[in-house]
Amino acid sequence: MKSNLVEFSDRTLGHGYYPVGMAIQHSIIDAWNIWMEFNTLPVGFEIMGHGSNEFYENDTFIDESLYPYCVQHNLNGKRCFFKDLNSMTHSTSSSSIDFEEDVDWIERQAIRQYNNGQQQVDRNILKQDINDFWEKSQISTSHIKDNKKKDNDKLVLPALGNILTFAHIARMRFHRQVPIIELYRQHYKQVIGKKSVGSTNNLRVALHIRRADACDHQSEGYQQHKTPLDSPAQVSGKRLCYATSVYIEELRRVQSIIHRQQPEQTIDVYLSTDYAGSVLDDIRSNYRDVYESMNWHYLQFDRNTFRYDGVIEDENNDPKQQKRLGETAVADLWHLSHGQVFIGHLGSRFGKLGWLLSIARHNAFVPYVTVDGHSFCCEVDENCGQVKPYITDMMNCMTFTHATSHFAGYKIPINEDYWEVGSTVRIALAEHQYNKKKTKKKKKHHSEEGEQQPTREEQEKRVGYINVTELMQLQKQEKHMTSKLSQAEQNNILGSVFASMNLAESKKRK
Repeated sequence: MKSNLVEFSDRTLGHGYYPVGMAIQHSIIDAWNIWMEFNTLPVGFEIMGHGSNEFYENDTFIDESLYPYCVQHNLNGKRCFFKDLNSMTHSTSSSSIDFEEDVDWIERQAIRQYNNGQQQVDRNILKQDINDFWEKSQISTSHIKDNKKKDNDKLVLPALGNILTFAHIARMRFHRQVPIIELYRQHYKQVIGKKSVGSTNNLRVALHIRRADACDHQSEGYQQHKTPLDSPAQVSGKRLCYATSVYIEELRRVQSIIHRQQPEQTIDVYLSTDYAGSVLDDIRSNYRDVYESMNWHYLQFDRNTFRYDGVIEDENNDPKQQKRLGETAVADLWHLSHGQVFIGHLGSRFGKLGWLLSIARHNAFVPYVTVDGHSFCCEVDENCGQVKPYITDMMNCMTFTHATSHFAGYKIPINEDYWEVGSTVRIALAEHQYNKKKTKKKKKHHSEEGEQQPTREEQEKRVGYINVTELMQLQKQEKHMTSKLSQAEQNNILGSVFASMNLAESKKRK
């Protein structure tokens, strides 16, 4: 997709104050909107001050001075962690693709599946596919924006197509620099289950367990069951953590599903949590059957890294520790992207991004189980059941955030009871647009009242009526004709008449 864009724009994106998941999510939404409108993508990240239009070089969660590679190449802020999108080669050799495109065996496998077993993709065919999708997206989007009825269902892009392109843009933004690649390799660990069956065809499950600031650093009192879709919004101070048993139950469910078809298949669990060591100890002690029947992959960081007060971005926290948390977050996101199945939290921007990256790397939809009552489409601080009727299309699903809605021209303030009920901006915006459309329609109706009304004959022609006189004549002709025909021939003619009448009735309803 990247190699077939018309061009890269000089514009750069960044949200330096925000936690890594939130910063990248907002930059993906910005990039998607730019691509949809201009068929270009911003070339890379820049660091923007919180609440300011001025750029500055410091990023809350990245300290480039800690990485010799970034110092040597003068890479500041997020450019220390992520490459610019145009830092690629057009060579077809596997070595240059590996270096420039940061792909590994998962991407290569996805390419072979997409290309009928061939490692190399025909760029001309791929370019045509992408251009066709983009052109259709322009037609589909214009229908949505203009609230027009779609005349051709083929112009409406499928949900999967939208999700895949959105995920691939996320993956292109997540173009790892050398320090992050080395960091992942340095901290990667695995435990092979005693009862697992070794195979190159294991099912990979990404497991995201939220703890620490997700629930005010509680160490007990976790939720014992998954949260339903219509549960209250989990704003800061009301977010929930879930007992290990909740995740184990879902792991067992996935295992039982795959064992129906492949009894010997083993699950490789890619665990992402604040401190993997303590979670693995819990699983080994209390769920030994699961621990020994699966393989466990995790990143081992110093436990003190995750000891901090309040939320990660709190300015009272140690800046050095925040920098370390930034690198662990980026490494864990890459870790989650290995999953062919996702179990965890979509009420977390971090979880959403991990899921999107896995979709892009596998070039396929990744089934998910979300324990916190959130789907991908609703915001992390919304009551998903409440806003579900207002998520009317994929653009709304993928790109709406109340924090940036004003940049899109919507002047809907955050609701005053946000800290009690979460964001209701999406609902207020939908109601505002509905009332605006209703007022416009009412004005149009009043303006037409003074115009000359069409005659009944003109109305009948306009909506496709068959008037009574014509219908009687048709019936007489039909009776005369059918008296000389066989029963089968009569049935064929009657069928045609009924079809014509149904067509006229449908035109009338339109």
